[in-house]
Amino acid sequence: MVFQFDCIKELDVPLLVAKPVIYADEPPEMATAAEWIDVLCGVRPLPEANDYWHLLMHTKSTVWREEKEWRVVSTARPYDYGLF
Repeated sequence: MVFQFDCIKELDVPLLVAKPVIYADEPPEMATAAEWIDVLCGVRPLPEANDYWHLLMHTKSTVWREEKEWRVVSTARPYDYGLF
């Protein structure tokens, strides 16, 4: 069974922030060894924490690729308003 959802922007629903899952053979890295060397030598800034968080929360083993999953990851608390 397959469901298709339509997002109604006026209703501000969590589906508006859904992101597709990335299917990979290896877990995501925050940076390669060469990138860390550049960071330590001042050549480049640290990777954005939000980018790494996105990779961690949206990466799944290729074994599951047939699911073609989308995820809504939220740190909002029940009493928070605005985007999920």
